[in-house]
Amino acid sequence: MQRIDGEKRLSELTIPGTHDSGTYRKQGISSATCQTLNIIGQLTSGIRFLDIRLKRGSDDDGVLWVYHGPIPMDLRFKEDVLVNCQKFLDDNPSETIVMSIKNEMKDPSQEEKEDFFEDVWKIISDSGRFCTDDQVPKLKDVRGRIVLFRRFWTGQTTYPVGLNAYDNWPEDNEAAFSNSGAKFYVQDRYYGWSDGNEKSDKFNYWVKPAFLKASASPSADTLFVNFTSGTGILGGSLPFSSTPRDVADVVNPLAYDYVKEFRAKRYGIVPMDFPEMPDRGVLSKKLIDLNVFIRNDLNGKRLRNSSTEAVYLVVDGTLHHVLTAESANRIFGQHWGIDESLHSENITNGPILEDAGLVKFDNGAEIFLSFRSRDSDRQVIRHIPNMALKEQYGLNGTWTNLPEADRARYILGAPLPA
Repeated sequence: MQRIDGEKRLSELTIPGTHDSGTYRKQGISSATCQTLNIIGQLTSGIRFLDIRLKRGSDDDGVLWVYHGPIPMDLRFKEDVLVNCQKFLDDNPSETIVMSIKNEMKDPSQEEKEDFFEDVWKIISDSGRFCTDDQVPKLKDVRGRIVLFRRFWTGQTTYPVGLNAYDNWPEDNEAAFSNSGAKFYVQDRYYGWSDGNEKSDKFNYWVKPAFLKASASPSADTLFVNFTSGTGILGGSLPFSSTPRDVADVVNPLAYDYVKEFRAKRYGIVPMDFPEMPDRGVLSKKLIDLNVFIRNDLNGKRLRNSSTEAVYLVVDGTLHHVLTAESANRIFGQHWGIDESLHSENITNGPILEDAGLVKFDNGAEIFLSFRSRDSDRQVIRHIPNMALKEQYGLNGTWTNLPEADRARYILGAPLPA
């Protein structure tokens, strides 16, 4: 996430996640096991959405335990899950973790719901690490923090308790819904994805359409959540013999084959079972690559949008649209190359290079890239420190010589970066 523009809302990103993230300790129970990697292993492999299902302990001691349905995972929320998340964020302060927390007790009484809220809220509050706003945040505001994606009851509180995904959640279904003004689209068809044993139905009828909805939606503030996971009733029957691993064996490769040729776009949060499949996590890696990045490693590259034919120069790791052919000829000269292997869709946008050119003052040695700033009526100049950088950016056009007195009419920006 370090190379993602901090102004982006989490709803504008593609985020790999895990379903039932705390089930890695029950490898001998196939119906309850959805992961093999532990929490740190998931995070270091690129997972940024964790699905944590909890129940209160029997001793009324405030300890919350990870469960999958009725099966305990021998994992404590505060001492095992949160400690590892906090360590990861301490080591990687540019990242954020979206954490879904769900009360896994079946049909809890009102008193049990209140007790759960009291216990989980104390742990969340004491940690000091959670963002509990009820609106989808910008990345810059939650770097180094955990965003609460709430799937438990709170009652009428006078303060926000995270993104409210509890009310209106589509149980074994998909739906668009809104809570407290935050908009969601969730696909979580985990039992009813097929009438028989065609595990590909989970992908074809549920996962794929949700990918399409997320990528086509004009609503940048809708948080899409698309579970690739599924199982059979009782973890292996109806559909026949469908454990979480059975479904992942089919769905994960289908999902990868579907998205592997995609260019950058928003596909939402994608919680998976066994995300290391296939081929040691290629699906997770591809989902990460579908984001739009700041690419300082591409400074000076010239590229073209294959759809619009617009020409761009990469400066400060961002795309700067060279607005006209006249501007391109002034700064690049008549013969300048385009890197056709790069796709502009994968790099975040920067300011437009409008009315661009090269200038010197009183025939001095210093050459500047000049362009108009849209938020000012003055031109910006950025120094080209040396000939090697001039060649890196392809700035081989003819400069205009100006009187030294004209320098004050320009805004002096930072030198062009290598």
